Amino acid sequence: MPKSQRNERGFGSIELLVALMITATGIALTTGMMLAGKSHIQEQGKEIEATHAGRAAIDMILRELRLGGACLPETGEFIALEATDDDDRDRLTTRYGLTTADLTCIQTATREITTPASSSLAVNDVEDFAVGGLVYLRHTDGSGEYFKVAGIDQDNLLLTIDSAPSTDYPATSGVYAIDERRFYIDTASGLPRLMLQVGGADPQPFAMGIERLELRYELADGTESDQPSGDQQWRAVRRVHVALTARSSEASPSGDHYRRTYDVTIKPRNLISD
Repeated sequence: MPKSQRNERGFGSIELLVALMITATGIALTTGMMLAGKSHIQEQGKEIEATHAGRAAIDMILRELRLGGACLPETGEFIALEATDDDDRDRLTTRYGLTTADLTCIQTATREITTPASSSLAVNDVEDFAVGGLVYLRHTDGSGEYFKVAGIDQDNLLLTIDSAPSTDYPATSGVYAIDERRFYIDTASGLPRLMLQVGGADPQPFAMGIERLELRYELADGTESDQPSGDQQWRAVRRVHVALTARSSEASPSGDHYRRTYDVTIKPRNLISD
């Protein structure tokens, strides 16, 4: 066939097949790259999710431990920390004194004896105390009890408490406004989450995906304990080791969750110094 006629016929079947194969290969490569990119983005999303949840949780717990006992008596029976050892889902309670906007500790003292027959405290000042808030009533001998403020009489400088004290408290007994925080892991919703309870309010989810919270305590004598026994050991805590693990809400195609673990040591601020 003359050359001019061959050009008019266009591509042959073999040429078309090669072109289609090249096009299909290009589409496959592009699709594979897109799928790989999508998978990478999804994995990054899981990593970011677990990292953010774990960082938020560990930062909050460390902050509360660092503040433990601030604005409260350094001697006596006050305990800034309490916890329950429950395998890898420990429960933690921290306490410290509330402050005003200018960081002044909210505290006062009784101006007359308080007996078990009374449910009110005659104090020197009621400013900045709040109804529903917690207070710690400290005896001059170092002992003390917790109460909830049920009412405030500004004119007569009286704090009404939710129950009567168990013993007589002399005048000049300390009265401290308390901030109490409780942390624990809840799994009722399927995805584990760190719960935070402030004072007597209802617990609220603080960070999703927190599946592990383990605490160990270093005591004054250098020994460590998963669960200090009794008030004396709690008051002897010098450092707290916190191990926390956060996981992503969704698993990868292989069924694995992305996990991020934090392991830190903190010294509560107001415990007896070394």
